[in-house]
Amino acid sequence: MELKSLSYCRFFRVIAVTLFSLSCLAAAQTLAKPHKGPGKIVVRTKFGGQIWGFDIDQNGTEGVLADATILNNGNTLSAIETFDLKTGKILKVISKTENQDNDIVMGIVGTSAAIVEHEYVACPTCFVSKRPYRLISPLDENKYTGLFKPPHFDKNDIMIGLSRNQGAPMAAFLVLDNIYPGFNNFVFSWDVAKNTFGKEIKMTDPNFEPYLTPVFAYDTKTNTAVLACDDGGLFSTPDIGLVDLASGKFSHFTGLGVGSANGLAVDS
Repeated sequence: MELKSLSYCRFFRVIAVTLFSLSCLAAAQTLAKPHKGPGKIVVRTKFGGQIWGFDIDQNGTEGVLADATILNNGNTLSAIETFDLKTGKILKVISKTENQDNDIVMGIVGTSAAIVEHEYVACPTCFVSKRPYRLISPLDENKYTGLFKPPHFDKNDIMIGLSRNQGAPMAAFLVLDNIYPGFNNFVFSWDVAKNTFGKEIKMTDPNFEPYLTPVFAYDTKTNTAVLACDDGGLFSTPDIGLVDLASGKFSHFTGLGVGSANGLAVDS
């Protein structure tokens, strides 16, 4: 019995060594084809800071980013910069501050309309006192051209989602109304060319309430906002919400799988 056990051990050891050798061979063959890497075009911020939001103009030749560095004195160097898509070089510093304020690039919607959130921070409380959303439209103007100002927007309205449908005339937004005791998420549409806004539709379903941060997308053909979130449970399944942005009608259905929805896109 001992000899038989020994032969079995040797047999499985040979199998293991063979499999290990095959895996090494496969790894060697994989390494023979090196990763492509970032390529020749690398975008670096003008002032060496972190990127607090960026986007590229799919209908143009430029991109935009927010460049942020926490300085030794506690202030933030915050800059908005455009860059060339072919070379990666910074083209223009549109704005630059060195105080407690922050800039965040939210994204590009419509045809080349970039939206930038600027947070005015009032110290010593260091709370946000104003939150204007600035427009660079079109992006290749390389300067602020106006304000994105939906009706009733104020410093408590924080944009947490916007549609990624560049070239479409309509865009959609998910916003947190961050004011006690009326915290709520709402969605609405924007006709970029006409600069007209659809009605704000409050999310009342518990799976899409404030601070659950649902992921967000937009069906341009049906004018429908699409959201996905879960109840935060260990074995929860994503809930998919559909909001008709014209009528305000809401419906939802259970998604597939278990876990959180980390991203969402719609092919209209």
